[in-house]
Amino acid sequence: MFWRLFILFSLMAFAACKTVDQTTATEKAEQQTTRYQIQIQFASVEAVKMVPLQYEKFRMQLNEELLHDQHLYRASIECKPYEIDGVIKKMKQDEGVIDVSRVE
Repeated sequence: MFWRLFILFSLMAFAACKTVDQTTATEKAEQQTTRYQIQIQFASVEAVKMVPLQYEKFRMQLNEELLHDQHLYRASIECKPYEIDGVIKKMKQDEGVIDVSRVE
């Protein structure tokens, strides 16, 4: 009787460990971020200066100024793959941003 209980609990513990390992792998995949290239046009120089504060969460970097007089930049942001469309949509709604598009 004792051996049957021991084997039963051992199997249950093994099955629980297997489930935790699979869950951990899924969570790690969801936590990975990717760097995306975007093209962004700001409304003013003041809006460009606010980039480090306003987009700190996405680790936004202004890589290249494309058109100085129109405040058009090529930039990169870091976010999770499933967030990129929402991030771009949110940026388009910001006051200081005229247009944002993803560069492939």
